[in-house]
Amino acid sequence: MIDIVDIVKTEIHAKLNRDVKVVMLLPLAVQKTARVVLCNFKWLKKGMELIRVSDNEIFEVVQIGFTEVSGKQVKFADIRFFTNGLVVNKNDVFKIPLPFFIDGTQMTVNSELGIKAQYDLTAVTPLFWLHENINETVYPENSAFERESTIEVFLLDEIIYQEGNDDNRKRGVKPMLSLADATVNVVDKNKAMFNREVNAEMRTISRFGKETERGIESYILDADLGGVKLKLTIDVNEKDCKC
Repeated sequence: MIDIVDIVKTEIHAKLNRDVKVVMLLPLAVQKTARVVLCNFKWLKKGMELIRVSDNEIFEVVQIGFTEVSGKQVKFADIRFFTNGLVVNKNDVFKIPLPFFIDGTQMTVNSELGIKAQYDLTAVTPLFWLHENINETVYPENSAFERESTIEVFLLDEIIYQEGNDDNRKRGVKPMLSLADATVNVVDKNKAMFNREVNAEMRTISRFGKETERGIESYILDADLGGVKLKLTIDVNEKDCKC
């Protein structure tokens, strides 16, 4: 029996759809930089590196913002490239980085993140935290699936708490809603491994912490984070072992 943590890491996290496509180019008079409108920004943010699918060229996201085009507000990204003569074209497809994967209890994750982040949250965000411990029910041998697993995943990104709730939701919740969609979609499409008969449970979190009737009083992780809690109950079909 394969550890459910390994299954989540290889069959869900690693298979997230990371593709974004350029649908519009906007004028920008800055050398080696293009201003693009993407089909879906997903969990893209400033400082990330993009890899163009066609040639594996690397681009850096230097700014994300909003501008008006034909009377409508559109979201744009300024992406910088490092090779002379390079151009960005409409319909170019880029891959954005996978979120940082970690599993464990609150205490374990706090300890490991503190070491890996080295006080720089951008090193470990966005965060895909598989919360432990995990409840599973093993089915009889003649069942179509091996077991039922209930997993809780916290999808979190850095916020600036002093900026207020609306800004926190823009920074943390909205990008992580896209990541939650991608997580559910990869489970739904991976029929060889999963059967998800029940709806996903989801909760948005403007500020990730321990909540009382007076509001958020203390952090669950030692950082300013916001995002989404996603709970999935799935039937897991482990691949046949050929001896």
